[in-house]
Amino acid sequence: PAVINLAHYQGFPPHWYLWPLVLQDEITITFGDGGSCKSFLALGAAVSLLDQESLLSFQPNGQIRTLYLDWEASPAAHAERLRRMVYPAPVPDIPYLRCHAPLHEIVRQVKRHIAEQQCQAIVVDSIAAACGGEPERAESALRLCNAVRAIGTTAHLIGHQTKDND
Repeated sequence: PAVINLAHYQGFPPHWYLWPLVLQDEITITFGDGGSCKSFLALGAAVSLLDQESLLSFQPNGQIRTLYLDWEASPAAHAERLRRMVYPAPVPDIPYLRCHAPLHEIVRQVKRHIAEQQCQAIVVDSIAAACGGEPERAESALRLCNAVRAIGTTAHLIGHQTKDND
């Protein structure tokens, strides 16, 4: 890759898919304590981006589909959250994939699902499980970031404190 001088950069300014949370073609990380509604927030962001409606006070700037990659909960839990979030409106079509292997091992399958579902963004819930190792270790974090970059979409990653940090 070529080095550029940022003082003379004339590219387009960043595009917010969802102000002030999700930047197009970038990685956003939502980090917090367990049980602090991070998954709910990510699901709400996906709904806002799909329906182009302000939900949870976010301002969508474009219509995109998000593939929800989940290592933590069940499809039933997320479907129920989604129903309650949008009630009494119809439940939006949010593609969901229950994951069991680290993200770097399933990049090809994820890219196939993104193409089939016509998605432009992903949610990774959660960082620790998607790493396939200790997220505090540099090699685990780098493997995850490289996998996200290889997928090539806007990404919203969810992380929480490990039990050692409680």
